[in-house]
Amino acid sequence: MTVTAVEFYRHLNKCDSDGTTRISHLDIIEDVKIDDTNFKGNALNFTNCRFYGKLEFDSSTNMLGVKFIACTFTILSFRNVTLKDIQDKSVDGGRIAFIECSIRDILEIKNCILDKNLLIERRSEIKDIIIAESILDTIHLNETSINHNLQVIKCRITSDIKIESSKIQSRTLLIQTICKRVLFYESTHVTSIEIAGGEIKESLIFHRANIEGNTQIVGVKTSNNPNQPISSLLFIDSSLKKECSIAYPKEKEAVGFQHILLRASSFENGLNIKGSDLQDRLNDTDNLRIDCSRQLKGEIGFQDMKITSTYINGVNSDASIIFNNTQFTKLALHNFTNNYNLQFINISPLDSLDTKLVIENSHLGKTQFASTNLANFGSILIENSNLTDISASTTKWFSLTQLRVNWPKKKWYKTFRMAVPVSMRALYLHHCRQQRELFRQLKFAMEKQGDRIQSLEFKQYEMIAYRNALNLSKGKIGERLIMWVNRSNSYGQNWWKPVLWAIGITALFYFLITTAQSPDINGVEFSRNGANRLWSTLWKNLGVFFQMLNPVHLIDKMSEGAQEINKMTYFLDYLYRIIISYLIFQTISAFRKYVK
Repeated sequence: MTVTAVEFYRHLNKCDSDGTTRISHLDIIEDVKIDDTNFKGNALNFTNCRFYGKLEFDSSTNMLGVKFIACTFTILSFRNVTLKDIQDKSVDGGRIAFIECSIRDILEIKNCILDKNLLIERRSEIKDIIIAESILDTIHLNETSINHNLQVIKCRITSDIKIESSKIQSRTLLIQTICKRVLFYESTHVTSIEIAGGEIKESLIFHRANIEGNTQIVGVKTSNNPNQPISSLLFIDSSLKKECSIAYPKEKEAVGFQHILLRASSFENGLNIKGSDLQDRLNDTDNLRIDCSRQLKGEIGFQDMKITSTYINGVNSDASIIFNNTQFTKLALHNFTNNYNLQFINISPLDSLDTKLVIENSHLGKTQFASTNLANFGSILIENSNLTDISASTTKWFSLTQLRVNWPKKKWYKTFRMAVPVSMRALYLHHCRQQRELFRQLKFAMEKQGDRIQSLEFKQYEMIAYRNALNLSKGKIGERLIMWVNRSNSYGQNWWKPVLWAIGITALFYFLITTAQSPDINGVEFSRNGANRLWSTLWKNLGVFFQMLNPVHLIDKMSEGAQEINKMTYFLDYLYRIIISYLIFQTISAFRKYVK
């Protein structure tokens, strides 16, 4: 039935017993305006109606709800409308609902209050949606096609913005809007998504979303209320064809997403997450988790971030993951295999006492470390992993002590075996073997890229770990002796240690040989005269000390003044020659450490 505006108004107040006006199968050919002056009922239900002019709801506070089923519009506008939810279940209050509807031009909602939601579903088609300066509980688009833009500007959404199984041809804009959650589920966005300012208190989720244009998220705050769930940014099984950039808010008191999850998503033109870069901020993100798989693709970059806990696992087949100027409290790689690209550039631990680097059951492949500080991590745990193919430049490496944070402390006079409780020896033996294998791999990796200086340091750590493993094992006394005596030059790294040992050993044997051979000294005399005579003899024969530094010295020259050389002198000299020759060899070996 075709009606004019005047005829349409006659149908408005034909209410049912529950106060609902139900209008169906009307074609309205003129502009109509509904407000508190011409509608006195509770709710409006339109079915199979066509509005050829503009339908406007204006300054209405008595209405409870509006529902459209299979209706067609040119322009539909809600201005200064309040829809309240009441306890009467017979009236669907607080809601604007569209089911299988079509709007050829624009749906506008401005300065409105909806206690419930805006619901658009079941193959509805709209050219433009603009929601501005309004308060709603939920915005829910399901199986909806928007031929141009979806804009939500300066709104307060009590609960969620849900875009499910829908297609938006042009831009999706969320500007200065506050809500609890934003969900893009199985939706297609042909042009772009822009979220700027505002606040998403709990989560921003891209789940099975297909975004063909750019995605830009700038300055979005999240809740810092400890009683609310942690704010999350989730990319799950989604495809982003063009660049996705996320910039954390710069305000000092603002909080960004505290949990980030990347799983089975494709970022064909890259994902770039940039932190606040504020020096006095404790962290940007509490938890970052990257689940690598064949479905995770594209360049994924984190820049100027402070992350409390980072967890990477799975097989990285086609993703380029780059951390640039990023700080961590805990960085963990578990059951991770890198078959593509993983880079750590200018990373370091956060200013915390409990910083940790963990790599377990992983193969790092061609992982790159550049200008990276690993020496300031409080503890390091690397086990059952392969690091032989990594590359590093200007990297400050961790030391052996960082791998021993919880190891037993021993007195200087105790061996490592004595310091470790019997019940814990098997565990510490396992750790020693893991450390030896770790430093062997790092030594090999540094040798492959020509960094001999760093490879020698790793060689030293490898030998120390091997020595500790021998000390905790049974038998192999000969191996233990070899490892013990090679400590004299720190396994070929320090020349000054054998030099000091040589001077000390020479002084000891000079004293022994001089006292054994001098005719002026007979036995041990505990008197002042005896001490003076001993000192005088040592000073008079000081030249012998320097002669002894030459391992091919002549013993006859050393024993001038003595009637004959006694057997003890021969024995001490023979023993000394062996020791000093070995120490000289150790000194030469240390000096030649940079020459193969």
